[in-house]
Amino acid sequence: MYSWGREGHRIAAAITEADLSPAARDALAELLGGESLARISTYADEVRENPDLRCGGPFHYVNIDDGETYWSQRRSSRGDIIAGLVYLEDRLRDSAASRRERALALRYYVHLLSDLHQPLHVGRSCDRGGVAIRVRYWGKNTSLHSVWDGRLLYGEKRGYTKVARDLLRSGRAYSRLESAGTYLDWADESMLLRERAYICYRCAAARDADRDAVEFGACSTVEDYDAPVQRLSREYTDRNLPLVRLQLWRAGIRTAAMLNQIFSGRPLSLEQRELRRRLGQGGERIYGQCLARDRGFPL
Repeated sequence: MYSWGREGHRIAAAITEADLSPAARDALAELLGGESLARISTYADEVRENPDLRCGGPFHYVNIDDGETYWSQRRSSRGDIIAGLVYLEDRLRDSAASRRERALALRYYVHLLSDLHQPLHVGRSCDRGGVAIRVRYWGKNTSLHSVWDGRLLYGEKRGYTKVARDLLRSGRAYSRLESAGTYLDWADESMLLRERAYICYRCAAARDADRDAVEFGACSTVEDYDAPVQRLSREYTDRNLPLVRLQLWRAGIRTAAMLNQIFSGRPLSLEQRELRRRLGQGGERIYGQCLARDRGFPL
């Protein structure tokens, strides 16, 4: 599952770069050695084909079924995106960590915080975040997850820097309000928004029901391999592309807000400390040991 694709991650990262504080900008310049956030924002996907780093696959998502919460859902023993972000944030805050360790944590952190805003990366376990839902989109058979992981952005021809500038301009008045929150808040938001992914507009099923739109992909149908492939219309793109842009903007300004906080030296909030207390001490075993295998970039 490769959330947003290269273009989407670079849009979010360009928005982040524009919203950084001077302290965060200086810290990132020291850690990245001249590379841009946009360039490193896709690193965590680029290394996933490395057999030594397949342990990092579960760090990109979390499954929370309808009616469940992060705490009530049975959590994966292989890790998830919420606990992964907490671990990576703590590495960035750790002044005793080496420059390389913190630079590696940054590459994953920027990427995963953007992933959290892709609604199907807070997915249903029955269809693995839409991976098991077969659809036909722009004349090609694919998965619902793949549509949201970048295919919706295929019609965006302006280049990531132009899209980022436009989103920053249109959202400036709301940045302070939208950048507030925690990883759990943003996961809950994605969970609510994922309902939009399972609505087809003016499709055959909608016409049969004499309606403009109907839901598809019920968990009860996931194992029905004889079920027809759901065709998604142009209206599906028209209705959901604005949501994709909104989520990329949110990912960008929220990543900036978190990096500004991390590199300001401000202590953790009560909510942040409580999240760590409930998660426990398993982060080093799951995330630290996996990232220790990553020797893929020089510093």
